[in-house]
Amino acid sequence: MPWIVAPLLALTGAATARGELAIEVRPDAGLRPEIRVHADVGATCVIESKNELGAGHWLARAVLEMTSSTEAWLDPVPVGGSGRFYRSTAVTKPAVEPLADMVWIPAGTFTMGSPEDEAARVEWEGPQTVVTLSQGFWMSRYEVTQRQYQDLMGTNPSFFSDDPDRPVEQVSWNDAQRFCERLTAREIAAGRISARFAYRLPTEAQWEYACRAGTTTRYSFGDDPDSSRIGAHAWTASNSRVAERPPGISWESEDGFYYQTSKVGQKLPNPWGLHDLHGNVYEWCRNRWELYPGGTVSDPTGPASGAFGVMRGGGWRTDKTQCRSAFRYGIGIFDDDAREYLGFRVVLVLTLVP
Repeated sequence: MPWIVAPLLALTGAATARGELAIEVRPDAGLRPEIRVHADVGATCVIESKNELGAGHWLARAVLEMTSSTEAWLDPVPVGGSGRFYRSTAVTKPAVEPLADMVWIPAGTFTMGSPEDEAARVEWEGPQTVVTLSQGFWMSRYEVTQRQYQDLMGTNPSFFSDDPDRPVEQVSWNDAQRFCERLTAREIAAGRISARFAYRLPTEAQWEYACRAGTTTRYSFGDDPDSSRIGAHAWTASNSRVAERPPGISWESEDGFYYQTSKVGQKLPNPWGLHDLHGNVYEWCRNRWELYPGGTVSDPTGPASGAFGVMRGGGWRTDKTQCRSAFRYGIGIFDDDAREYLGFRVVLVLTLVP
């Protein structure tokens, strides 16, 4: 495997059946290097990095669709004094036709949960566990909207139902599962996916991996210790308050104000182009609640049974710290529990390997 060394950076490419991959850094890039990948047109290339070559795992940082023989990516995370190592690899995505606004998420390894010194951490965010996801998948760019839910299921259960582009909420875990099953059946019947694929709720590991998008900080946009930046990225109780009663809403908070969901996609996306993973509504995950095992695991799916599911991401009525990448909470699933702060998004996954 060839190595190219530059100030503060060591860079690598990998040979593939599609041709030789090469990676370079712009000489004047400074602490936020511009990485250029050279590969065949039509290839899908993943850029990975690590801070110490002999320790830890490679973090998937970006996916480049090669529309020309050279594509560039600017690393949003400054390089520290010890340098950073990069490599590029070509991946093959399955030949399916996902829904519009689905984002390809590459396979990879990440550290799930929060370190013990993370501000606002709660004990069930640990112990940190190194998780490998062996298969790439697609994730919806936005939370499922009321329009999408109504079109497929013929009903809109939402509490805040005056705008079809708000996320659907008041959806139980079972409701969300039924939506995924019906969506899968429709797309197979239309010939857009084969029976080897399925739309599902993301597992908790898939959700946190996609939320972090190659980062290790409290949020996908950084640690934000004074919460000065979170308003650009998330709808929380700090910016979802309205002085007048929304149409059809009778509920109000103890402080005399009203709070509500917001139309999806208005806040800045995370580094992989996914919106509202921080805030707006909490999101259901597929697996049941469990404590993390620690150590190293592959493709975790949670326990086979259990009365509690997992919700992630925080929302319109929560504190900012509940929108952290690692924050998690358990909620009942078998009593069709549905809340006005809880919605979901979907993933498209390979379920049967040929």
